[in-house]
Amino acid sequence: MKRLIISAVASAYLIPSVGFADNEKAPEFLSFGRPFSEQSEKLSARELQRYERALGKFQRVDDCVEKTEATLDFGLSQMRWNELNTLEKVNLCVFRPAAELNSYERMLKWFNSNGFKAISTKRPQSVMRFYQHDSDGILVSATAPIDGPIRVGLLDRLLAHSVSVGVTLTSDGKPLGVNTTITRK
Repeated sequence: MKRLIISAVASAYLIPSVGFADNEKAPEFLSFGRPFSEQSEKLSARELQRYERALGKFQRVDDCVEKTEATLDFGLSQMRWNELNTLEKVNLCVFRPAAELNSYERMLKWFNSNGFKAISTKRPQSVMRFYQHDSDGILVSATAPIDGPIRVGLLDRLLAHSVSVGVTLTSDGKPLGVNTTITRK
């Protein structure tokens, strides 16, 4: 029963806009191509709590990036890295701009403007099936040194070297999921 209530609370945070100027309904936060609300039972209580906090705080792309007049389309916007101190917040706040940018080329440019070294690779249909997608896709991978705290545990924080973020996109640029990992020294 507790999981059901928590899932309902989490899904309530998934509806708000992701920064669309005309307030059209924004895409739901996805994990492996499925809505997060369907994935929440697979998470530990701690992960679920962290995602709930992230979903409450970062409801729109505007909440994740610094706003400037020169970055109206978020293509060169800077992530608010100082506020992203958990992997769950990073996953969510990378997904939000990915949904807004809707292009792997623009994702590469966005990652690079945020201090990452980013590359893209094609993902075959056999891999994309894990993301509930029946055609080829694209993985945008980005890596950067860690310049601030990311809470994944005391030892990980002390021994962390870099953060790697992978965004799986459909061939037409729609995000299906984000995965963030910490590389240790």
